[in-house]
Amino acid sequence: MADNQFRQRDPNFDQSGRYKIQHKKERAALAKKRGQPVSSGRFTLKDFAFDKQTETCTCPAGKPMWLSSTKAMIGGKPGYQFCGYLENCRACPLKAQCLRKPGQKSARSVVFSYKPEGCEKPD
Repeated sequence: MADNQFRQRDPNFDQSGRYKIQHKKERAALAKKRGQPVSSGRFTLKDFAFDKQTETCTCPAGKPMWLSSTKAMIGGKPGYQFCGYLENCRACPLKAQCLRKPGQKSARSVVFSYKPEGCEKPD
């Protein structure tokens, strides 16, 4: 009979979660040193055109995105959240580079962080 709880009880496997995180960091550092992209090949935030003055965003395919929130919280920081229109994302030739999964039914969303007013450092 298989013992499915063996690794949880065995003290030799007590620190295994820590090593997984360390291994990911080492691989990312090695890829950066070699000049290889660390990302998954998807479009990054830099590929989206954001205009703070007009509060608009354009995707890498040149399609407009709609502003869904001006106070979206990502990692404890507020930001502007934009979502793509479903009809644009479904028919987009760049969908494979943009969405996480090829069969994803929702549109791409991005968040541009900003500093809240009153949080500037004094001179």
